[in-house]
Amino acid sequence: MTPELLAPAGSPQALLAAIRCGADAVYLGGGAFNARAGARNFSRDALEEAGRLCKSHNVKLYFTLNTLLSGRELPQALALAQEVIRAGADAVIVQDLGLLRLLHEAFPDLPLHASTQCSVQTAAGMALLKELGAARCIVPRELTRGELTALAASAPLELEAFVHGALCMSVSGQCLLSFALGGRSGNKGTCAQPCRLPFSVDSGQLTVDSCGLSLKDLSLLEEVNRPPLSQMAALKIEGRLKRPEYVAAAVTAFRHALDGTASPVSGDELRQTFSRSGFTQGYYQAARDKSMYGARQKEDIAPQETLRRMAALYAKEVPRVPIVFYFCGVVGEPASLTAKALGHSVCVQGETLEPAQTQALTQASVRRQLERLGGTQFYAREVRVDLQDGAFIPMGQLNALRRQALAALENEICRGGILATRAQKKLATRTQKKLATRAPVEIHAGGNYFCAVTARKSAAPTAWFVGETLRFLSHMQIPYNIPEHAQIFLPCDTPPEILSRHRAQITIPAGVFGDCDKILAQLRRAKESGASLAMAQTLDGVALAKEAGLLPIAGEGMNILNSASLEALRDLGCAGALASAEITPAQIRDLHAPIPIGAMVYGRLALMLCRNCPVKAQISCKACANSKSLVDRKGVAFPVRCENSCAHIYNSRPLWLADAQEQLPPLDFRLYSFTTETRGECAAVLRAYQNSEARKGEFTRGWLK
Repeated sequence: MTPELLAPAGSPQALLAAIRCGADAVYLGGGAFNARAGARNFSRDALEEAGRLCKSHNVKLYFTLNTLLSGRELPQALALAQEVIRAGADAVIVQDLGLLRLLHEAFPDLPLHASTQCSVQTAAGMALLKELGAARCIVPRELTRGELTALAASAPLELEAFVHGALCMSVSGQCLLSFALGGRSGNKGTCAQPCRLPFSVDSGQLTVDSCGLSLKDLSLLEEVNRPPLSQMAALKIEGRLKRPEYVAAAVTAFRHALDGTASPVSGDELRQTFSRSGFTQGYYQAARDKSMYGARQKEDIAPQETLRRMAALYAKEVPRVPIVFYFCGVVGEPASLTAKALGHSVCVQGETLEPAQTQALTQASVRRQLERLGGTQFYAREVRVDLQDGAFIPMGQLNALRRQALAALENEICRGGILATRAQKKLATRTQKKLATRAPVEIHAGGNYFCAVTARKSAAPTAWFVGETLRFLSHMQIPYNIPEHAQIFLPCDTPPEILSRHRAQITIPAGVFGDCDKILAQLRRAKESGASLAMAQTLDGVALAKEAGLLPIAGEGMNILNSASLEALRDLGCAGALASAEITPAQIRDLHAPIPIGAMVYGRLALMLCRNCPVKAQISCKACANSKSLVDRKGVAFPVRCENSCAHIYNSRPLWLADAQEQLPPLDFRLYSFTTETRGECAAVLRAYQNSEARKGEFTRGWLK
């Protein structure tokens, strides 16, 4: 079965381009809660019209509700989902785990697609998405052909893969660069794309061509008819911020590739409608090197003549929906015309047929007139005519009868699709009211900072220690002045004897990808050495921790902003969770915590998770020695550290709250995250927090706004 071709529709014109150029499905957003807030998007009226247009052209409509949501935004998101279901949406694309669960409860018949921003990379992680209600997973762009092949054979959900468009430097859902540098969150749909600005490795010797965080665009046009892409449920084109001509060019090229026909769009035209130094297949081909990097060049910009050619691709309606007509004409009775298409049927009546005075109607003339469907999306697959000899009706009336039938059929088709049943509407309304009126749990702050931190009522699956949590990238950083009863977390590849020595727990890499077996073996060895907890940044890590017999703690990479997400994690077996780095103190106070909740109080935020390390690409791993930085155009250095063949790019300044502890909301545990610090520096940080000292040097207050 050929995968569906899924196209972006950031505006009504782009929607028209996608439909007329051959998309099987489109994805679009409304005015809120979608990951492309900068696109034109669709108002309520425009959304209803988009729904009609898609249904009448046999094109599926997927609505994007793919941003993180605070608890107070969840009722609005549910209400918006109810509107898009009525408008004819065939599925909703979701990032927030709490919203995913709530939508599944409120609308159990609605297909839910887990956004690529969920960062799920493995079949084990996808199984947890399925538990929350997802029917499809949009896989990361960073997967190799081999990894995608393995997923095609084992994933419990439908798979959707990107085949064309922009590549972010970071794994989607794991990027805080725009948020940290300017307050514009990619997880909220307002990314400012600072990664496209100049960055260089270490030296700061910048040129206008420096593109240390900018990748070329993806294009897998030649691969779509070969496994594993041919085994996907859908092949996705990126680009809701792009112009309609881009959509027309990309959809046309991929439609013809999938159909095995010659495309009217050349390779140069496809590049010119939008690319960055051309295209790359580096991730797919497992060729992650410098050749993947690029920026927008003069030759990547289409001349007006090319844009006019691309606009012409969708200037006229294209017949794509087969229709069957049955005409019945008897003298003295009204003419009747039955029209059937897409599983729907209508019958309309026209004027009464009269005896012919001169030239009678013929079956051929009726058939010829009914086949005149130019300017519509229909084409006549079959026309049957039952006509009494000697009957007559003016051609104008026959044309009117055809138009009447088409209008009635289109209305009938547009009534189809997923509709909210009365029971579902009640459930959705009840869920909204519950969320809107839920009172925050009464919380009493703890005393001494290094004592038990909170009296928050939590119900973890199994009890675990809550309090001071210290996370290190290496056991060589562990200082002498660890607070009494503090919990230490070390990477899962730490030797078992060292884990035992420090009574340490485990952190699981955010970038798992094809290394499930290796990481699972490490986790099992850690459990044998005495570890009982594993901190996971994605659902992949949660699944691996459970399989190894460890209690999962959801890390900050899980992007938790609301109580519904905490409840979802609890039901998946998580024993605690770190709040998102994008949360606010007020949002923490609003949380009803079914499991212990914590937040980072010291450390450098991981701003990006990169599978193509920017330092390795420029100077090689040998020259890097795992201790290099990226430098921006202002000379600010961002440390880069590697883990499991991926690179974390950290903030230039650490989060510092030692002298602001009285302003912190109550937490079950507080995380110190040590990344670039030496052992002595770690000790100094702990002393400073114990004494509530102000920071000497640059720092950020982070989420404590």
